[in-house]
Amino acid sequence: MPVSDAARKAVIAASIDLNGGAGCFNLFTCAYEPVILAGITVRMPKYDEALGLSTLSIHTDGSTPYVFIRQVDGIAEHLTSEAQLTWCPPGPGYMAIITPGANVQMTIDGVSLAHPCICDVSVSYWPAEEGGELHANK
Repeated sequence: MPVSDAARKAVIAASIDLNGGAGCFNLFTCAYEPVILAGITVRMPKYDEALGLSTLSIHTDGSTPYVFIRQVDGIAEHLTSEAQLTWCPPGPGYMAIITPGANVQMTIDGVSLAHPCICDVSVSYWPAEEGGELHANK
């Protein structure tokens, strides 16, 4: 379980099989109190064949979602073997606050392999209040 001390940054990771089909998948859920996201990294797996992955994006599930990694950035040309896509706030005053019950999601389009293709996603964050934490969705 991640650190839940409001003065300390926490890091949590999740893995997702990109070959699970196109769609939107919950990666992390905010629990108890709000958190402030400090960064997101998506690390593509090592592979020798074409993935067939068209796009990938990371965003929240709100009615007006906060988009961290846009589909235009997560296009096939950027999703090469062992590539990393990252997001961090663009500057002071640009915070992504995730409220309890909200999800950080990944949307993917177009993977068609006969075997698993595991992608790792990590998020660093600060609890906005004591007890704020993210939980990885399995």
